[in-house]
Amino acid sequence: MTLTYNATYSPEDNKLRLYTSERPPVEIWERLKAAGFSWAPVQKLYVAPKWTPKREDLCIELAGDIYAEESTMVERAQAKAERLENLAAKNADRSDAYSNAARRIGERFETGQPILIGHHSERKARKDQEKIKAAANNAIKCAEAVHYWNYKAMGVEMHANRKA
Repeated sequence: MTLTYNATYSPEDNKLRLYTSERPPVEIWERLKAAGFSWAPVQKLYVAPKWTPKREDLCIELAGDIYAEESTMVERAQAKAERLENLAAKNADRSDAYSNAARRIGERFETGQPILIGHHSERKARKDQEKIKAAANNAIKCAEAVHYWNYKAMGVEMHANRKA
Protein backbone atom coordinates (compact mmCIF):
# COMPACT_ATOMS: atom_id res chain seq x y z
CA MET A 1 0.00 0.00 0.00
CA THR A 2 1.28 3.45 -0.90
CA LEU A 3 1.41 6.19 1.70
CA THR A 4 -0.97 8.99 0.76
CA TYR A 5 -1.59 12.36 2.37
CA ASN A 6 -4.62 14.63 2.36
CA ALA A 7 -4.31 18.15 3.77
CA THR A 8 -7.18 20.38 4.85
CA TYR A 9 -7.52 23.87 6.28
CA SER A 10 -10.35 25.22 8.39
CA PRO A 11 -10.65 29.02 8.57
CA GLU A 12 -13.06 28.65 11.52
CA ASP A 13 -10.31 27.52 13.86
CA ASN A 14 -7.28 28.42 11.69
CA LYS A 15 -5.91 24.87 11.78
CA LEU A 16 -4.20 22.71 9.22
CA ARG A 17 -4.98 19.00 9.33
CA LEU A 18 -2.98 16.29 7.61
CA TYR A 19 -4.61 12.90 7.09
CA THR A 20 -2.38 9.92 6.26
CA SER A 21 -3.29 6.52 4.90
CA GLU A 22 -0.75 4.84 7.18
CA ARG A 23 2.01 5.75 9.60
CA PRO A 24 4.56 8.05 7.93
CA PRO A 25 8.31 7.34 7.99
CA VAL A 26 10.28 8.67 10.95
CA GLU A 27 11.92 11.46 8.94
CA ILE A 28 8.49 12.77 7.83
CA TRP A 29 7.20 12.58 11.40
CA GLU A 30 10.27 14.54 12.59
CA ARG A 31 9.56 17.24 9.99
CA LEU A 32 5.89 17.40 11.02
CA LYS A 33 6.87 17.62 14.67
CA ALA A 34 9.44 20.34 13.95
CA ALA A 35 6.78 22.30 12.05
CA GLY A 36 4.46 22.15 15.07
CA PHE A 37 2.11 19.35 14.04
CA SER A 38 0.91 16.92 16.68
CA TRP A 39 -0.83 13.57 16.39
CA ALA A 40 -4.53 13.49 17.26
CA PRO A 41 -5.06 9.77 17.94
CA VAL A 42 -8.85 9.79 18.22
CA GLN A 43 -9.27 11.71 14.95
CA LYS A 44 -6.35 9.81 13.37
CA LEU A 45 -4.68 12.88 11.86
CA TYR A 46 -1.88 15.37 12.37
CA VAL A 47 -3.00 18.85 13.36
CA ALA A 48 -1.20 22.17 13.52
CA PRO A 49 -2.52 24.67 16.08
CA LYS A 50 -2.58 27.51 13.55
CA TRP A 51 -1.77 28.24 9.94
CA THR A 52 1.74 29.41 9.04
CA PRO A 53 3.44 29.62 5.63
CA LYS A 54 5.98 26.96 6.71
CA ARG A 55 3.23 24.54 7.70
CA GLU A 56 1.29 25.24 4.52
CA ASP A 57 4.39 24.57 2.42
CA LEU A 58 4.96 21.26 4.20
CA CYS A 59 1.33 20.21 3.63
CA ILE A 60 1.53 21.15 -0.06
CA GLU A 61 4.79 19.23 -0.39
CA LEU A 62 3.28 16.09 1.14
CA ALA A 63 -0.33 16.22 -0.08
CA GLY A 64 -0.11 18.30 -3.25
CA ASP A 65 -3.09 20.55 -2.46
CA ILE A 66 -4.84 21.83 0.61
CA TYR A 67 -8.60 21.44 0.59
CA ALA A 68 -11.28 23.04 2.72
CA GLU A 69 -12.10 21.06 5.85
CA GLU A 70 -15.32 19.11 5.25
CA SER A 71 -16.51 19.11 8.85
CA THR A 72 -17.39 22.31 10.66
CA MET A 73 -16.11 23.27 14.08
CA VAL A 74 -19.55 22.62 15.54
CA GLU A 75 -19.63 19.10 14.04
CA ARG A 76 -16.15 18.35 15.40
CA ALA A 77 -17.15 19.74 18.79
CA GLN A 78 -20.29 17.59 18.84
CA ALA A 79 -18.20 14.52 18.03
CA LYS A 80 -15.75 15.37 20.81
CA ALA A 81 -18.57 16.03 23.28
CA GLU A 82 -20.05 12.65 22.38
CA ARG A 83 -16.70 10.94 23.01
CA LEU A 84 -16.40 12.69 26.37
CA GLU A 85 -19.96 11.74 27.32
CA ASN A 86 -19.13 8.12 26.44
CA LEU A 87 -16.14 8.31 28.80
CA ALA A 88 -18.45 9.65 31.50
CA ALA A 89 -20.89 6.77 30.92
CA LYS A 90 -18.07 4.20 31.13
CA ASN A 91 -16.87 5.70 34.39
CA ALA A 92 -20.43 5.69 35.75
CA ASP A 93 -20.67 1.97 34.95
CA ARG A 94 -17.31 1.34 36.61
CA SER A 95 -18.37 3.32 39.67
CA ASP A 96 -21.54 1.23 39.97
CA ALA A 97 -19.53 -1.97 39.60
CA TYR A 98 -17.11 -0.94 42.37
CA SER A 99 -20.00 0.07 44.64
CA ASN A 100 -21.73 -3.27 44.06
CA ALA A 101 -18.48 -5.14 44.75
CA ALA A 102 -18.02 -3.28 48.03
CA ARG A 103 -21.64 -3.99 48.97
CA ARG A 104 -21.28 -7.72 48.18
CA ILE A 105 -18.13 -8.04 50.26
CA GLY A 106 -19.71 -6.02 53.07
CA GLU A 107 -22.71 -8.35 53.32
CA ARG A 108 -20.53 -10.54 55.51
CA PHE A 109 -20.47 -7.83 58.18
CA GLU A 110 -24.21 -6.99 58.13
CA THR A 111 -25.00 -9.16 61.14
CA GLY A 112 -22.84 -6.94 63.32
CA GLN A 113 -20.39 -9.69 64.27
CA PRO A 114 -17.13 -7.96 65.26
CA ILE A 115 -13.77 -9.16 64.05
CA LEU A 116 -12.64 -11.77 66.54
CA ILE A 117 -9.04 -11.05 67.42
CA GLY A 118 -6.96 -14.21 67.40
CA HIS A 119 -9.68 -16.21 65.66
CA HIS A 120 -8.83 -17.99 62.40
CA SER A 121 -11.33 -15.73 60.59
CA GLU A 122 -9.56 -12.49 61.60
CA ARG A 123 -7.17 -12.40 58.65
CA LYS A 124 -9.96 -12.92 56.09
CA ALA A 125 -12.15 -10.30 57.76
CA ARG A 126 -9.34 -7.73 57.71
CA LYS A 127 -8.63 -8.47 54.04
CA ASP A 128 -12.32 -8.08 53.26
CA GLN A 129 -12.32 -4.70 55.01
CA GLU A 130 -9.34 -3.62 52.88
CA LYS A 131 -11.16 -4.78 49.75
CA ILE A 132 -14.26 -2.82 50.76
CA LYS A 133 -12.20 0.33 51.30
CA ALA A 134 -10.38 -0.10 47.98
CA ALA A 135 -13.62 -0.70 46.08
CA ALA A 136 -15.29 2.28 47.74
CA ASN A 137 -12.31 4.53 46.93
CA ASN A 138 -12.35 3.36 43.31
CA ALA A 139 -16.09 4.01 43.12
CA ILE A 140 -15.53 7.56 44.38
CA LYS A 141 -12.71 8.16 41.87
CA CYS A 142 -14.89 6.93 39.00
CA ALA A 143 -17.80 9.09 40.18
CA GLU A 144 -15.47 12.11 40.21
CA ALA A 145 -14.33 11.20 36.71
CA VAL A 146 -17.98 11.17 35.58
CA HIS A 147 -18.37 14.76 36.76
CA TYR A 148 -15.05 15.73 35.14
CA TRP A 149 -15.89 14.26 31.71
CA ASN A 150 -19.40 15.73 31.74
CA TYR A 151 -17.94 19.13 32.64
CA LYS A 152 -15.41 18.86 29.78
CA ALA A 153 -18.17 17.86 27.32
CA MET A 154 -20.28 20.83 28.38
CA GLY A 155 -17.25 23.12 27.95
CA VAL A 156 -16.56 21.81 24.45
CA GLU A 157 -20.17 22.42 23.42
CA MET A 158 -20.23 25.90 24.94
CA HIS A 159 -16.95 26.83 23.22
CA ALA A 160 -18.24 25.63 19.84
CA ASN A 161 -21.49 27.54 20.30
CA ARG A 162 -19.62 30.69 21.25
CA LYS A 163 -17.33 30.38 18.21
CA ALA A 164 -20.29 29.71 15.92
